[in-house]
Amino acid sequence: MKKEMGRPKQEGEADNRDKLLKAARKLFVRHGYTHTTTRIIAEEAGLTPAMIRYYFVDKRGLFEAVLQETIAPMLDALSADVQHQPPKDLFSFISLYAQIMAPSPDLPRLIIRSLYDTHSAEHEMVSQVFSRFIDTAVGRLSQALTQQGVLRPEVDIKLALISCVSLTVFPFLIPKLLTDKLGVTPDASFFAVLAQHNQQLLSSGLVAAPKQGASDDA
Repeated sequence: MKKEMGRPKQEGEADNRDKLLKAARKLFVRHGYTHTTTRIIAEEAGLTPAMIRYYFVDKRGLFEAVLQETIAPMLDALSADVQHQPPKDLFSFISLYAQIMAPSPDLPRLIIRSLYDTHSAEHEMVSQVFSRFIDTAVGRLSQALTQQGVLRPEVDIKLALISCVSLTVFPFLIPKLLTDKLGVTPDASFFAVLAQHNQQLLSSGLVAAPKQGASDDA
């Protein structure tokens, strides 16, 4: 069970905490970590900066809570025993990622920017939170794909993992290019359709065809 950042929620307090998280996520994505103050977060949430101190101690604690609660559903899904999923379901995390990130499609760009800017104030926080996610995601998927008979024999496991990550994350990093060059609107509906397409593409290209006579339950 995941542990939420901040003080334990009491009856009647959950709404305030959630308001702060939603406001912070919106403003961190829009302005970046450095240029987002606790005052403007509190104003966006309709609360006071004292409430941020009460629930999260400071801006750093609030930012870390935003990151952890964003990836928590994906960590929960990846913590399931993916080794025993049918091959056709191995890439279902792509749809889950799209579903979680679509409401704030700029968040992946903020994360990537923070990871590469080693001098940024938020670099260490982002690195710690997402290294755990990457370790879990790559580890679980690697275990599932290396099962005997899952991958096509000619497929390189490392290249397969890179393809999975690239198809999942990259579209969120180029929304303007998608609109200007391809004429698509990068909204939740588009990302859902793209995720389904990528799942089918990976399954068709990477997963070995079932042996003749094998049943779905075998």
